Amino acid sequence: MGRTDRPHHDCVVEAMKDMPRGRVLDVPAGEGELTVRLRAMGFDVEACDIDPARWKASGPPPKPGNMNDRLPFDNGSFDYVVCVKGLHRIYGVGRAVSEFARVLRPGGHLIVVTPNYSHISRRLKFLFLGSISASLNEQHCKQTSDAPEANFRNMLLLPQLCLAIENAGMKIVAQTTSRGSWGRLKTAFLFAPASLLVRLGALAMVRRKSASFRTDRTNDWNALIGGPHVVLVACKPAHLESAAGP
Repeated sequence: MGRTDRPHHDCVVEAMKDMPRGRVLDVPAGEGELTVRLRAMGFDVEACDIDPARWKASGPPPKPGNMNDRLPFDNGSFDYVVCVKGLHRIYGVGRAVSEFARVLRPGGHLIVVTPNYSHISRRLKFLFLGSISASLNEQHCKQTSDAPEANFRNMLLLPQLCLAIENAGMKIVAQTTSRGSWGRLKTAFLFAPASLLVRLGALAMVRRKSASFRTDRTNDWNALIGGPHVVLVACKPAHLESAAGP
């Protein structure tokens, strides 16, 4: 199995370390690294992935599941849903988040980790290059499945993700980013003046439409100069029942 010190896994462990132990859905589970770490913390973890052949961890392989479609679990089956670097790999983001809400128990939590495209370095990269990621440009994929939906990549922006979570009836209760390296900390220091200009420029540009652009989240200092992955924690209200879904 690959490295177990990946920062996008570390931030999930950090977010969940003080949460009550319960049943977790890890989707997409990939090679199984995060599943193993969460099980070692005392969580009861069910793994799910569109490409089970990638699984390298011990124990049973993940249950096959396509996040663009209905997940193979009953309503209210989990206390937590963890989705690490998965939502930018599907075309049905709203459908997937609604499914997360469906399989969560009332009062359950969703933890999402996705690339931080609000980071000032990526904004500047788009300004000068007209694109953000070479892997997105060239559609680099490492799946064993030939299914088109298993090899899809997209640039999921933070406002789009927030809207999907809110439309599913959940409330965002925390936002942070993964920890960066010392090199990233130095870069953050150098980019601080540009980040300040972005914040000031946004105040002048959006005004009445700030809620639509969600500049409170996209221009948060942590999003602008923090780590390479944004982490959102959302809660399903205790009164919200799971819809049966189609």
